[in-house]
Formats: sequence, C-alpha cells, structure tokens
Amino acid sequence: MTGDCRFEPIAIVGQGCVLPGAMSSAELGDLVFDKRVVYGPVPSERLGLSEADAASRNYVSGTVQGFEDIFDEDRIPGAWRAAARIDPVCAWSVHAALDAWSNARRPKVRKGRAGVFVANLSYPSAAHADYAARHWAGQALSEPLATFNASLPPQLIAQTLGLSGPAFSLDAACASSLYALEIACRRLQSQAIDCAVVVGVNAADNLILHIGFEALKALSPTGQSRPFVKGADGLVPSEGAVSVVLKRLSDVKKKDVVHGVIRGIGLSNDGRRKGLLAPSGEGQTEAMTRAYTMAGVDPKSVSYLECHATGTPTGDGVEVQASADMFAGNKNLAIGSLKANTGHLITAAGLASLLKLTEAFKREALPPTPIRGNLIEVASRNGMTVLGEAASWEPRNGIRRAAISNFGFGGNNAHLILDQYNPESDLVEAREAKLSEQDIVICGTGLLASSDRGADAVTRRIMNQPIKPATACRKVGADPKTARTPPTDLLEAEPQQLAIVDVVEEALQSVKPVASDRVGIFTGMGCASDSARWLLRERLANLAGLSRNSEELATAQALIAPPLHAATVLGAMANMTANRVTYAHDFQGMGFSVSAEAASGLAALDLAVEALRLGQLDMAIVAAADFATEPVRAAALADIGITVRPGDQAAAIV
Repeated sequence: MTGDCRFEPIAIVGQGCVLPGAMSSAELGDLVFDKRVVYGPVPSERLGLSEADAASRNYVSGTVQGFEDIFDEDRIPGAWRAAARIDPVCAWSVHAALDAWSNARRPKVRKGRAGVFVANLSYPSAAHADYAARHWAGQALSEPLATFNASLPPQLIAQTLGLSGPAFSLDAACASSLYALEIACRRLQSQAIDCAVVVGVNAADNLILHIGFEALKALSPTGQSRPFVKGADGLVPSEGAVSVVLKRLSDVKKKDVVHGVIRGIGLSNDGRRKGLLAPSGEGQTEAMTRAYTMAGVDPKSVSYLECHATGTPTGDGVEVQASADMFAGNKNLAIGSLKANTGHLITAAGLASLLKLTEAFKREALPPTPIRGNLIEVASRNGMTVLGEAASWEPRNGIRRAAISNFGFGGNNAHLILDQYNPESDLVEAREAKLSEQDIVICGTGLLASSDRGADAVTRRIMNQPIKPATACRKVGADPKTARTPPTDLLEAEPQQLAIVDVVEEALQSVKPVASDRVGIFTGMGCASDSARWLLRERLANLAGLSRNSEELATAQALIAPPLHAATVLGAMANMTANRVTYAHDFQGMGFSVSAEAASGLAALDLAVEALRLGQLDMAIVAAADFATEPVRAAALADIGITVRPGDQAAAIV
C-alpha cells in the first residue's frame, strides 16, 4: 500500500473480560499458563433443546458460567440497567467495558473525544431469536430492543460511561477484533478522539453457532479444539467478551499502567484469489506485510506469534505456511493459539489473544499451548516452535515483541504487532497521522427503494409522488455472472445482501478501475431476523412437544425453513455484504459491515472518507440496506414507538 500510513504507537491502558473460565485478564493468564482447557458439553437449556436431543448432538463449546453472580447493576445508570440485562451480548459487553474503564482509572475525556468500537457477530442472539419466534407464533412479544443486538452494545457502553463520541459495531467475521482495534487506533492517530474503548463480543445464540459451523463443515465432530495437530477435525465455538481502553502512547501519564503497546495493524482482503470459504496465504501475507511496513519494524524482531489456528486442517496448514514465509530467517519463533484452551471466540478472538499476550509480558514468559497429538509438518519446521510448556521470554534487542493474526470467513485478514511497554525507551513525540486535504469525489451511485430500482427511477418517484407510502420490495436480486456466484447460492442470501450487491454494481458502472489492493468497501447492515428461522426449526420438537422422528415434525419444520447448508450460512453473514463485492471484483483493500441502526450508512461513510484521507485506499465503496418491512423488524420498530412507515431501501456510492 502506498500513501502515508505510518502508525503512531498506541498504549493499552485498561483491560477487562467475561470469558469461559476467566473474569479478568489475570485469570485468563492463569488459565493459559496452567494449560487448562475450559470448553465442554453445552447444557441443553443453553441450546434450547430437550436433554435427549442435546445429548444426541454432542455439541461442545466454551461457555460463560456464573456471570449472573458477579454482574453489578449498580455500576450502570438506572435508566440503562434493564437494557443491559436484555441479553448476554449487552450484559457481557457492558461488564467487560466497565472493568476495562476502571482498570484504566476512569480517564477524564473531553466531550465527544472518546469513541466506542465493538466487534460483534451480527447473528441472532438468544433474546433476538426468542422475540422472532414469539412473533411468528403469534404469542406475546418479549423485549423489542433485543432485535437490535448488532448495534445496541456500543450505545449502552457509551451511555453507561458517559461518552459522546463515535459508537458503532462492526463485523469482519473472525477478524473483527483486530479490525475494531485498527479503526480505534486510526481515530486516535488522526486526533479525532483522545481515548477509545474497544470491545470484542460473541454472544450469538449458541445453537446457531453450532448448526452454522456444522453446515460449513468447520465444526469439530469430536468436540476437540486442536490447533497445529495432525488429525484435527475442526473448531469448537466459544463465547464471551473482551475490552481494552486505548490512548496515544505520547499521551501516557505517570499514573497510567500500560499493559502493552500496539505498533502496527495490517488489513487485507483475499479478493478473488480463493473461494469465499477457502483461505488465501497470499492475502494473509499481505496483511502481515502491511503491518510491518507501517510500523517500520523487522519481522525478525518478533519472538512470539499468536496464530489464528482454529484446528481446521486446511486453515491451519495455509496459515502456518504463510507465517513461515513471512518470518523466514526468524530463528526459534515461538507460536501458539488460545483456541486450544478456550475454543474459537469468533469476534472476540483477537482481543482475547491480546490479553493473553499482555499477561505473558507481565510474567516475562512465553505462553504454552496445550498440544494433544502430533504436530502438522509445517508447524514443526521452518524455525517455528509450538510451545507445549512455558519458557522464559528473553527480549530481542531489549524488546519483547509479539504478533497476532486473525482471519475471517469471506477473506478478511488482519495482523497486529504488540510490544511490552518500556517507559524509558517508549517515550515518543506526538505524531499526528496526515489527513489529505484533497476533496473526496462521489463518482458513482446506486439506489433501490421499494419497487423502484436505480437512482433515476427513485428520483422520478420522489418528484412525482412524494407522499406515497413506503412499500416493501417484492423483487430483489443480483446477477450471478457479475457476482461470480451460482444462482442457487444467491437464492439463499438475505434480501439486504442481494440489494447491496445490486446497488454497488449500479454505482460501479460509471467508475474507472483503480489498483485492486487500493479499494475497500464499507457496508451499513443490521442483524437479519430471518436467520432465527433455523433456530425455530431445530427447537420445534422441544417447543411443541413433537416426536423427533415424526412425520408431523418434519412437515412443520419444512414450513418454517429448509435444512441449513453452507450457502444459507454465508447468505446471512453481515460481513458477506462487503465480501461478496470484494470477491466479485477482486478488491483486496478491506471490507466489513457497520451497525449503528439509522446511522449505519453515515458511520460507514465516515470510515470510508477517513481511509481515503489517510492514504489507505484510493477508492472506497459505501453501501447500506435496511428492509424494514420484514415482519419481525417492523414489529420491533412499532414496539419501541417508531411511527414512521417502514420501507425497504438500499443505496451505494463510490
């Protein structure tokens, strides 16, 4: 990447977490150095299944236990306590953020100068699924705010901490944590804010994670998370939340406790180099290269690499080989993966790895990884060592330096460089990131509103019938040839996903191409309720008291939803709204979704403009979609008192 993308060091001054087996960073450190494995069978009540059905599936997960005993509502303003209690996605996020804020000694920040950035998987949470099921069944509805599980956590955190700066969620699949950190760091470096609260949370309904990864053939059928090991057969999903508080290193005061220093974060996208479910070593290497280029440090200075390493045979092999190529010449590089202890924390994975490393810094010891089996060949050569036992961490050239890799479905890649803080050598001058003063030009637009497709058609409707009530979009689609996706797969995608692909194609028609690695896409999206239909399908036997193998159950399930398969899972992922475009056009810059309800499109636009002004991109695509007439969403909007008639719309600009 060209442009002025240098990276001012960022200090981590606060930490907090709600994780399986760990309610603090110190407890997470103990868990790691004791080599404990904290995932296990999922209780039937967490799955919403009968005990017999749950036992037959043998689902295993890292689950948060006993959180209700430590949740302190007194720390939350009275008006927001009920909202924070709605769902674990809110309760865990707020609790982790409060602990991190306290750990940072409650920074005093001027109004509007602190932001909240939440990495959040936009899949239905348990409370969202319950609301949707009640609506479909014609029963009394539960809390409508639960349907806003994608965007609610950052708003609650901001209100609880009294912060009035930017606040939104993003979804870049399993790379979300590092994407959120990168955005926060850039906001600090551009002087837009002085303090950032970053949270990674995975509190999607536990059952949807299992059936989703099962459909993708990524779930471990034996229920074991074994990174780097021969015969490993897939991942084990896990849940929880992690939070850190950041400030510029140049702003650190004597009273601050600095847990670590972020030196650089590189992002990339696979584009069309592999399929949407196949990892690209080249794309991963690009993210790593960008991190070291902007940080101005040598990869040989890294002495520990926290790998993404989920325990999937293909994924681990591609990643370790890409890492070996990147760190060639780096002798005795220790590598490991927290997923061997906790399972895969999805959108919280990167931040959990960050806490693992800051705790290792404090112990001055390289962390061990539980190894159960023989290592894959690529992990036992090339100068890399998977540590089965802790070892003394000797500084290299006076520095303890580590790195973290995260890679997500659809092609999201991220790599972070982390140093132990040295107050004597880490005193730095403020180094504001240069923002270009060039005008940002809108060179392409696409629009869809109700039954009107195209900016011209929508404009004519507004001019000729300005007071016509908004209506549902009865027909939406994307060209399989342009999207480079089989038509049957597109039929499985959520309408908003197809609408974004459609309006982006319209917007790109008048645009001259630029280098593929200089293009990024930012999409405004929420969590689609339709994904909860597969939860209702799976739980119907337990809810209706029907025999699991009865014809009556099979008939009822078919009316709710067809069997789940890989195309359906991809069709419901919020980050795929961006990655379908990066894949179709081989864009390799960055791509992810943003959730801030009515402000989602504007938040995406703000991020795009910042990336252009910082020189990270030469072209940015911004798109947003909201099919508000979808019955569950319409019911929730009505329940919270939004009286504007809902309509279905999508828009894109380049």
